[in-house]
Amino acid sequence: MPPYSIHPPSHGGAVRLFNLIRRLSEHCDLHLIVFIREDDDPAQRAALEPFAEKIHFHHWKPEFSRGRLGLEAPSQRLFASDPLARRIAQVLSDEKIDILQLEYTELGQYGLPRFSRVKVAMSEIDVAFRSLGRRRRQGFHQRFESSRAFGHSFGDWMRQLRYELRVVRRADQVQMMSWQDADYLAAYLPDGHQRLRVVPNAVDIHAYRPTSIAERDERLLFVGNFEHLPNLDAIEHFFSDIWPEILRLRPGTEISIVGANAPASLHRFGELDGVEVVGEVPELAPYYRHHRALVAPIRAGSGTRLKILEAFACGAPVISTRLGAEGIDCLHERHLLLADEPAAFARAAISALEDDALCETLSQNCRRLVEEKYTWEASAERQLAGYEELLRDPTVPTRGSASLDSEAVSRVDESSPRATLTASNVEGQERKVDISVVIPTFNGGDRLNDCLSAIS
Repeated sequence: MPPYSIHPPSHGGAVRLFNLIRRLSEHCDLHLIVFIREDDDPAQRAALEPFAEKIHFHHWKPEFSRGRLGLEAPSQRLFASDPLARRIAQVLSDEKIDILQLEYTELGQYGLPRFSRVKVAMSEIDVAFRSLGRRRRQGFHQRFESSRAFGHSFGDWMRQLRYELRVVRRADQVQMMSWQDADYLAAYLPDGHQRLRVVPNAVDIHAYRPTSIAERDERLLFVGNFEHLPNLDAIEHFFSDIWPEILRLRPGTEISIVGANAPASLHRFGELDGVEVVGEVPELAPYYRHHRALVAPIRAGSGTRLKILEAFACGAPVISTRLGAEGIDCLHERHLLLADEPAAFARAAISALEDDALCETLSQNCRRLVEEKYTWEASAERQLAGYEELLRDPTVPTRGSASLDSEAVSRVDESSPRATLTASNVEGQERKVDISVVIPTFNGGDRLNDCLSAIS
């Protein structure tokens, strides 16, 4: 069940879901509940029907409101719906569903409380409280009005942290995009990696095919859905801090900006010499194949970036920040060029435009990387393996060594607050900490019910 439309796959979450649904449908009977903003979506229904037993659309009317006690995360409130909760329960009962798959942290609330028979799996497309913290540090709430719907204050960060850990701890299994995300989240969980499984983002290596460097135009490329605010921040950062340095060192450089939901403010960049704002396109692969290199100056968010994997599959050299390439098993100057400072990023972009030998090496290595590690077939197999674990013994919570392998090493961001959720008993063994909550009230009433509901 995703909180956004799946088709057309014009944003990263939709690309992931559509590709996994196509492959999972060969092994599972799928029933889809999809959020839409209309009463019906015939085009999306037609695209999904070949892969699903039934499709249920939920007419979502986004309305932001805070709870009376301010205890709920803004993202939780934004997607809360009592009618939808009842509908999910009805579908689970009528169709005898074995696994409820919840996409995105925002929908984790629909796994609470646990259904007695149904196992609950949840996808963490990114670690939402980590992403929110990074957005706060970049001042998204001051620059982008839509950022406020998901919260922006330290209190909102605390509410998101509390909500996210709650739904993760209640899920039977949580699918992460990368080992890095799994390591980060595990540090906040009493059982560590125990319920976490990595189902990485990937790419269709048949649709995204490479071309030689000689066939590419000497132009840079930026790709992103601009409803996703880290992309809007990245393009503004690029033209404010990086593009002037590129033009100083290499006058006449050109760039294309491609992606859906480009706001009016983005088109001002199209007035600059050498800049073309293309907007939404039916296929991205031709743009990766015919541009010299992709720039990804990402400064916020978490998870992994599909645009980098798609560029890799097309053999397009990538210049990215370290945060932008986070979660992808790639190396600087072997698979891509990494740079965080604007001047270094500009020099790396110019190297990609001028150094044929470097570009050829990057092109061959990055294509080989996605063929070996980042195909949708491999990701679907991982998700199916997770489902098999859940169904093997429905009375036992998920356990086992499959949650991590020898490559996983803890990399917790020390700049973020952490909760210590384990302690040692007298035998030195790890145990869960019981927490008592005292709520002073006057005659109970609705406010006490709200408090109890919020902490349950």
